[in-house]
Amino acid sequence: MEKIYIRIQRGQIDQATAEEQERASMPSTNDVNEGALGAVKSYLRRNPNATMHYYNALAMFKFNKTAKFVQDVFVAEDYAYVCREARKRDGAHLEKEQKAALVAYKDMQIAKQRMKMTQRTEQRNMEEARLANVQQLEEINDVDINMTVAQLKDQLEIYRGLVDGIPLKSHLKIKAVMIEAVMGFQVFKQSKQPTIARRELIGLNRLQEEDNV
Repeated sequence: MEKIYIRIQRGQIDQATAEEQERASMPSTNDVNEGALGAVKSYLRRNPNATMHYYNALAMFKFNKTAKFVQDVFVAEDYAYVCREARKRDGAHLEKEQKAALVAYKDMQIAKQRMKMTQRTEQRNMEEARLANVQQLEEINDVDINMTVAQLKDQLEIYRGLVDGIPLKSHLKIKAVMIEAVMGFQVFKQSKQPTIARRELIGLNRLQEEDNV
């Protein structure tokens, strides 16, 4: 069979350097999500059972105008080669492997989230157990300027479990402000003594119930 060679004249884009092509490139639309994602969403709505590999192949086929290229250039050997490659890809089960990889990734994400939740729960329980052994200040005169920042933070954490309105940690970065907050709670505690005592008793009973379990 005599082969016919077609001489293709190179255009400006084909002759441009990689740097020039990079500078000249521009998106097909003013929204990067408008073309690709919109087309995928629309196609999958009409063909819910279609695979992504099939959609990608179809999109490239249409975008590159492969049908016209095949009609103008292909010979019998090219058709045979394309058929062999198609059978190879069909037998490779690419979509099955992709779905298995997605399922494995989602399972890994779920396992990580559960592990983080377990760690946070353990840390919270350990912190509550530690604070249960911290001596709570009873009077405003017990507040000492020589108290460390860690001791002040412990008192404030105890107070947060008793009443609402204790300032956030982000608002208590200076030792003087922490002392002022602790003293303010002592003043509030004196005015609300029955309520505070009742909440402390409820918290103690809850700890005892957890220990019994």
